[in-house]
Amino acid sequence: MKRNLNLFLGFCLFSFQGFSQVPTHKEEQVPVAIPKGKNVIEIPSSFAKDVVEDQEILSLLANKEIKRVELYYTQFKENPDFDQQALNEKRVNELLEKYPELKNKKIVWVWKEQTLAQTKEDASKCFHGFRIYGVDKPVAKNQVKVDNIPQTKKEQPVVASKSIYKNTAIEDKGNLPTKFTIDVVKGGDFTAPSGSVIHVPANAVVDKYGKPIKGNYTIEYTEFRNQAEIVFSGIPMHFSENGEEFQMNSAGMYKINGQQNGKDLKLVKDVKIDFNLTENLPNLNYYALDKKTNEWTKVNQISSNNNSKSEIIYSPIGIDLVNNTLITNSSELVYPEKEVHKTIFAKNGNVTIEFLPYQWQNYSEAKKRFKEDFSKLKLFESPDEYNLKCSTEAYQIVESKIKEHNEILYKERIEKQKLISKNYLLISGLSAPNFGVYNCDQQKRIPNQISLQPSFFNKSSKSKIENLNTVNVIDRNLNASFSFGAYNFVINKNGTTDLVFFDNEGKIYILESKELKSTELKNGKIDLYLTDVSDKVKTSDDLKAYLKL
Repeated sequence: MKRNLNLFLGFCLFSFQGFSQVPTHKEEQVPVAIPKGKNVIEIPSSFAKDVVEDQEILSLLANKEIKRVELYYTQFKENPDFDQQALNEKRVNELLEKYPELKNKKIVWVWKEQTLAQTKEDASKCFHGFRIYGVDKPVAKNQVKVDNIPQTKKEQPVVASKSIYKNTAIEDKGNLPTKFTIDVVKGGDFTAPSGSVIHVPANAVVDKYGKPIKGNYTIEYTEFRNQAEIVFSGIPMHFSENGEEFQMNSAGMYKINGQQNGKDLKLVKDVKIDFNLTENLPNLNYYALDKKTNEWTKVNQISSNNNSKSEIIYSPIGIDLVNNTLITNSSELVYPEKEVHKTIFAKNGNVTIEFLPYQWQNYSEAKKRFKEDFSKLKLFESPDEYNLKCSTEAYQIVESKIKEHNEILYKERIEKQKLISKNYLLISGLSAPNFGVYNCDQQKRIPNQISLQPSFFNKSSKSKIENLNTVNVIDRNLNASFSFGAYNFVINKNGTTDLVFFDNEGKIYILESKELKSTELKNGKIDLYLTDVSDKVKTSDDLKAYLKL
């Protein structure tokens, strides 16, 4: 009896110690987690699992003063006996072990139960995990901020040049990813809205444990083709090489990801991208963003002389705008004036037609296009030999319909290419060995650099603006946006530059180039008056329209 009592007391003590790790918290119910706000650190965990994933993101907490932590889970239980309370406590304890500073009693904890999902499938689509809200830690008097990192004055560099990579926490509904469904066994080729072509090989992916998957999965593909989309992407536009800092002038950037049932996949075979550049720029390089360091790695040079048409247009089907003709790498593309058959033999009012393979394909497509006309004809086909036998009169109709089909096909392809882009510059065969972000860029330096350490005021109310987090510097002479810590950044003093700021609550402020030019710019401390555009600018499309980019 005494032994049992000791065991019971030990169990109670263990339970109390475990529970004591869990901070006092509020509990709320919401239908579903809304898109996270700006500068929120999000740490997802899998549905009904206790493992906190994406541990690398915890390093971003180091320079934040945490104000609030929210834990999201769903009300739905696959098993009625499932202990959600115990799972929540385990998740919280694991987070506290990884980041002990969260034990601060000043932090507000809220557990948010999502009530809308009523099935396992719906629950798996909901966000599960932590959202952590914080502000930059105060800077001591003998310190300055460079890219949000406190440094002593004697360590302060002349120029704050390096960007902090962040995934922007504002969902950009103006530039949502294009989603393609892939049969894992077959792979497939898919065309993005820009005209870029994604070539996914068969059996290209495995799960996060390296095991092959079965069935279909989804490729999510997003391109960033202008300054506004780059601003909302949060992707850095700086590159370090041999100790030197460069800015990147983009001719187009893309992000590619693979998922099955909401779980990320890994590539084991390269995906190839025939990428439609945004413009013809010389000396382009191809870069990959390192997920661990959040820095760019140069993969290879795209072209040393992009003024050469042969080095720019590699499209399987593209338009040569110089000569206004359709170009192709395939000898099998039929132009309207080409012959529709290889040879023809006539005997006793009947004919035998021999086609080349691509001619037979055009015959087959014409037959589908003009089904009613062909149904009236007596035709004898030998598909394996690409032969057709019929009367002379029947073949006259067949030949006219094939020519009509080719003319329609030709016009359709021309119009499709014209719709895609007035400057169709397709670079063939860019390789993505991993899911992630890739970029086609020039290396540039911001000329006439001036380093600003501003105080900020609302242009309308003249009140001081606190808690700005990042600034995005848009140079209208470059297709780029350079992100810096808001309180120390560089611009081209003589350039045409727009500044876009985000604060810790999701608000957006803008200082347009015409107003910046009217400001007396100088190195160091300066007062800047910003316009709050939070109600007007919610997507990259809004920003593009607002700034007339």
